[in-house]
Amino acid sequence: MKPMIIRTMTSTLTQCTPAELLANLPGILGFFPRESLVLTTFNQVPNSRRYLLGPVMRLDLGDTQALEEVGQVLSREEPDLVFGFLISTAEVEVVEDMARDIFERSNRGLFDINACWTTREVLTGEPYQLVFGPGEEELSQILRNNDDWRNGRISPVSTAIAMEPLLRNGQLPELNRDDAFDYFNRFNPLFDAAEAAALESFAARHAADLCERIQQEVESGESEALGAIIADFALILEENEETGADVETLMATEEQLLTVAIYLSESLLRDAVLGVGLKYRRSSLALALAVARTFGGTIRANALSFYAVVAIGAQLSMQAVPALLAAQKEVPGHTLSAFLLDGAQVGAHDAILEATRRGSELVADKYRVPETLRMKFTGTDEPETDGGEGLAAS
Repeated sequence: MKPMIIRTMTSTLTQCTPAELLANLPGILGFFPRESLVLTTFNQVPNSRRYLLGPVMRLDLGDTQALEEVGQVLSREEPDLVFGFLISTAEVEVVEDMARDIFERSNRGLFDINACWTTREVLTGEPYQLVFGPGEEELSQILRNNDDWRNGRISPVSTAIAMEPLLRNGQLPELNRDDAFDYFNRFNPLFDAAEAAALESFAARHAADLCERIQQEVESGESEALGAIIADFALILEENEETGADVETLMATEEQLLTVAIYLSESLLRDAVLGVGLKYRRSSLALALAVARTFGGTIRANALSFYAVVAIGAQLSMQAVPALLAAQKEVPGHTLSAFLLDGAQVGAHDAILEATRRGSELVADKYRVPETLRMKFTGTDEPETDGGEGLAAS
């Protein structure tokens, strides 16, 4: 199993000890890591004793192949500091053996871990302790409050900085990694396979008819159809935003599911409405997931891609990669999700958001969508990137 790599979206700094770092892991990863080695990377802020949090990697304990891949990632990233967290409920002797193996691999140059702590679980108040790292004298020169770096108890998970985007969107971390990926499984008990297939077929036919009409309009100098689609989609999201409709509620709304399935059946329609989703994020996340759980094929892959883009805009980048991997599994080689996955894995979050917005604008330009409707692509009361406090060691 490949190591899970999360590119954080931090900007400002706050002092952060292992107690806070451990408390932030569920928010960063989107789930509570268990039986895991989690590596957090840092780059030093110029002319400062502070280090800004970079990519965070999680792998299963004992996964030798993943350790080798982690070494390649670290060589490529060249972070200034790497902290490891060995999380296991195994017997003390077993944990010590695992820590010794990690330490020996680090010494052999496979990768460089500056310090490693161990804890049984990532829970508020759970004890942690340093298993290897710098000596007392070196530690006191590098870090203040070095007692907290030697051992202590995990800070409150519920108030961790990385939890804020999840809480703001009415979510919590999943209990484990499998649940985080299962979140994007196809499952809507209200529609059987035959019903869903019939709706997919109707959506595909209707979407093809709409695209043909849009092409005919642009050739004749008219511009009504695509603008009406954008306005309709925005209205759906606005109403869902006002009512606070959740995923389970939307999975039962056949009319909305079918309407969005139509818009996600063709790339032209999909690209036109993608930018709208960035404005109405809460309702977009719920509706995209409801569609992805109901339908298969291209509609599902496009819905998962839609979800990933909006998740990045809502600072839920930890959910983007699982959603995009599910899209690739549904439609191997699916162009949009492959493009987004490449960007998400290297942390190109701002580029993804800009490309999405620009793509919608280009479609609007080509098909003469009125300027008033283009306002649906911009403006939100939520931050684009992590403009709040970030994580750093100081």
